[in-house]
Amino acid sequence: MNVSVRIFTNTIVLYVKIIVSLVVGLFLTREVLATLGVDDFGIYNLIAGIIALLAFLESSLRSSTQRYLSLALGQKSRQAFTDYFSASLLLHLFLAIILFLIFYGLSFFLFDGFLNIPIERIEAAKTVFEVMIISSMLTILVSPFNAVINAYEDIWYLGLMQTFSAILKLGVLFLFKYVNSDSLILYSVWMLAVVAFEFLAALIWCVKKYSVFRYWKFRDSKWRDILGFTGWNTLGTFAVVARNQGVAVVLNKFFGTSINAVWGLANQVDGYLIVFANSITASVAPQIVKSYGEKNYDKLRFLTVFSSKITFFMSAIFALPALVELPFILKIWLKEVPLYAEIYCQLILVVFLICELYPGLTKGIEAVGNIKWSKLLSSLVVVLPIPMGVVLFKMGYVHYTICMVMIVAQIASLAIAMYWSWKLYKINVKQYVCFILRATLLFGGLFLLATLLKQWCGSLAYFYQFIFVNSVVLILFVAVFWGGVLNKAEKIMVGNMVRKILKR
Repeated sequence: MNVSVRIFTNTIVLYVKIIVSLVVGLFLTREVLATLGVDDFGIYNLIAGIIALLAFLESSLRSSTQRYLSLALGQKSRQAFTDYFSASLLLHLFLAIILFLIFYGLSFFLFDGFLNIPIERIEAAKTVFEVMIISSMLTILVSPFNAVINAYEDIWYLGLMQTFSAILKLGVLFLFKYVNSDSLILYSVWMLAVVAFEFLAALIWCVKKYSVFRYWKFRDSKWRDILGFTGWNTLGTFAVVARNQGVAVVLNKFFGTSINAVWGLANQVDGYLIVFANSITASVAPQIVKSYGEKNYDKLRFLTVFSSKITFFMSAIFALPALVELPFILKIWLKEVPLYAEIYCQLILVVFLICELYPGLTKGIEAVGNIKWSKLLSSLVVVLPIPMGVVLFKMGYVHYTICMVMIVAQIASLAIAMYWSWKLYKINVKQYVCFILRATLLFGGLFLLATLLKQWCGSLAYFYQFIFVNSVVLILFVAVFWGGVLNKAEKIMVGNMVRKILKR
């Protein structure tokens, strides 16, 4: 399959998966809450939250595995591919065993008075905890196989599999109706069954689809490479987690739980948009790493810049209407909108958009593999709002000032990514800065235009006003982005992609 068509196909399938998962998740949450009741639903989420605390370790290890497998494919080295897969499988197995021992040991402490669980539900909670431990182990063990599928760019298959898994979760509603058992335990066992399905689907696909598995012999010689890369990658992931939780603690310390609620809502909005934006990067990332493995540095530079432009474009398509219609969206979503929710969401969306100006550069740095200093510097910058927030609040600044510090920190992180991209694979910094200025001025100008159009259309019914304003703004955004942000080579790639899709 052609590279551009593969990227397009993978992206579309991932978008479908995200939409289906979101719709199913919202519906399932409502139905499960109604069936389990507040107490049992709270128990399930409490236990799930404890187990999810170390999820960033698995995420970093998976990302590192994908990088090395894609690199081996780019180098056309079957031996290196099998060596990296073997080492990854060993590391994931080791992580699964370690987490099993940790969580099993914690079970004696958690359910002996530490967690506030009604005494009559302690035994059920213990069973759910044990089921979730098995589920988390399977989730860890499937990662190397998912990494193989990503490396071969059959991301569409992962998207279809995960879409089916999301739909499969609805089966628990039939179990609630026809199986006479403890609903909390039933729910956790069914979620385990869905995870087991994903594990088997990925395992069978890899063994049947990829010839490299026919010649695979277990070798663990590359585990140091993966572990070293994972260490620095984990630092970057942990910095984001630490920032979000640290800001929450600082806000709580100075302003109380009401501001924590607003901060949580803003992060939910950010989380929904990040899931969409990451789909683009996930589709292009294997090609970026393969380009480095092939020593095709022109293609590497082109894909890192092109993917950043397309990611910002797709992110802005969602963020622009969200910012324009934010008061209406919040009112529909929350009914009673907390004070300051709008300004927090606005500022967090700005942080999100800055972050989506350079995801391709980050993937390019990871492809080269020399990530120590870039991850260290960017991690320090990302957590900077925590101490800065303490200082500013002691000086009497308003609480949402911390979001403004986050904007400055994100700009600094962008500058770090540009510097290391220039140092490691020689991107044209001047051209990249021009892209940033054009894209942000375009977005800001159209946001102001939309605000003026809303005032001008104030006499229209809200539905017609919504359709008119957002249609005009999005059409202008697409036209100007095409004409003023994409260069000739990028336009040719997009054109070829569209023509080949239509031809197929």
